[in-house]
Amino acid sequence: MSANTDAPSRYEINRAVRSVLTSHGVDLEVLSISSSSSLVYLNGLLKKATGQDLKPVDIDVIFREIERVPKVRAIVADLENWIVTNSEGGWLVALKSDSHRTTFASAATSASADQEDYRIKGDEKITDVLDDLKKKEG
Repeated sequence: MSANTDAPSRYEINRAVRSVLTSHGVDLEVLSISSSSSLVYLNGLLKKATGQDLKPVDIDVIFREIERVPKVRAIVADLENWIVTNSEGGWLVALKSDSHRTTFASAATSASADQEDYRIKGDEKITDVLDDLKKKEG
């Protein structure tokens, strides 16, 4: 540890990040976790230990919890199955093989001819948004 005893070591940051991931049932055997200069790096597959895929809302919650780990300044995710980027104060989460993205940034719904992106405010419930979409389609 450095001369500043208040600063957590890389080991302590990594342990705290692993704790967050474990509490959400993430498979740590297929995910590499490291940190350097208050940056957390996640590489590999982000999925549950049961083999099930995570949902975008789960990933948003996980990344927000990691951001709250003391001294973590940013998260860099290079994942095989998800695209996760920080955008407009929230996390942009997209399944790499999925053409439709669910986002967790505060912005309005946008649409294009072949694809729709739905931007969900952090305080909205996903079930409410899905119900609204069903009404819109029906």
